[in-house]
Amino acid sequence: MMAPRSLFSLVALTCAVCSCDRVELPPIVASAPGVTIRSNNPMSSCTASLSFDLHRILTDLLGVIQPVEVVRLENLHPWCISTAGGCARGSTVFTLRDFDPHEMTHGVFAHAGRSLPFLEEGVAELAECVLGSPPYSPPERRVLDEDLFFRASFVDVESEARVTASQFVAFVISSIGWRPFLALYDDVSLGSSRPANAQRVAEAMGMPWEELLMLFEATGRKSLVELCAAHSPAFGVGALETAQVQCLPLATGEIVFGARGTIASDVEQSVSVTMQGRGRLYLRASQLVEPFDTIVMDVGIGRSIAVGVFAPQANEFEIWTDGEAFGEMLDYSIADEVECPTDSPTPTEEVERIGLFVAGAVGPARVALQGRSDARLIVLSAENAELRICLDCVAATDCVTTTNGYYQLSAGQTYYIELTRASQETEHASALLGVIP
Repeated sequence: MMAPRSLFSLVALTCAVCSCDRVELPPIVASAPGVTIRSNNPMSSCTASLSFDLHRILTDLLGVIQPVEVVRLENLHPWCISTAGGCARGSTVFTLRDFDPHEMTHGVFAHAGRSLPFLEEGVAELAECVLGSPPYSPPERRVLDEDLFFRASFVDVESEARVTASQFVAFVISSIGWRPFLALYDDVSLGSSRPANAQRVAEAMGMPWEELLMLFEATGRKSLVELCAAHSPAFGVGALETAQVQCLPLATGEIVFGARGTIASDVEQSVSVTMQGRGRLYLRASQLVEPFDTIVMDVGIGRSIAVGVFAPQANEFEIWTDGEAFGEMLDYSIADEVECPTDSPTPTEEVERIGLFVAGAVGPARVALQGRSDARLIVLSAENAELRICLDCVAATDCVTTTNGYYQLSAGQTYYIELTRASQETEHASALLGVIP
């Protein structure tokens, strides 16, 4: 258990920021054991549950209960002096977002008092993995020296320094585990000298300080995608097969309805998604290993089917829609074997849009469609796509050809719509088709 240190009171900090002018906080709009949320705008129970769930996860990590108060504001003045989207004053979080895992982590970790800002920021940056794997970018190379490690404040610090902090925290956790890291987090502070703090870090890692810095530079410089792949399970991001369609936070700050999870298997896997109403369907697939390819697909509005096939490697997959009502019409399934969909083809009148994609060196993504008189298919968009629409799934024979950009279908006939990569040099392929009565 992490031992609390003495903290400056919130009143004293507030006086320092706003000269003790009286500024009333917004009213309470949601609460749960250990969490109070304030806002001038109503907050849905689904959105509030994101903060409740993260508080529970962080509490489990710490092994103690740290009550937090989340204050949702439209303007951070006078509470925060940073130009960022929020700040934490002890266990009180001020934020511009309905759900802010970064600042909530600062608030919950306030139980231990102040650690080194470098470690505080590293943990909070890592917690943002609950928003989904970020787009790939090469690992940052901000030199980790003592001036950065023992920096007194991370207010308005450059992004490279924040990434370096998250890389180092992930490096330590991967080396010694969460519990020893939390003990180290509690054992260092700005109240101790640099040599004393350096000695405590070195002892926790079992090597001299200079050797530790060199080892980090040699092995700890991971991309944010790799950091999230390794550590997001600690923050509640699990396998897609166990995920539920529910309130889902996005890195954009939006709160939508959908599911997020990882897919990892020794064989090819396919994910089939259906939107049974007039909601808008979005898909996002990210490879968590090289080449870190990402596919984002806006299937559009209407009754939709989407099928994706993944290579046998680690991936993260997201599906979502706008609005809780449409979230209830969203469903998905996962199959370990990619086979011809010979059973129960979807009647043409039950679908308006079809999305297909493949990620990696995999077999085709397929949908079976039952035709009707005068129905046509049109390709709305395609990327690196080789499309075939055939009467025989196994032999891929008797394929329909396009006429004036349309594929003409016949009543009672089953069609197999198949997508493969046109160029093997490109990691993925995608296609979006519309069904026209």
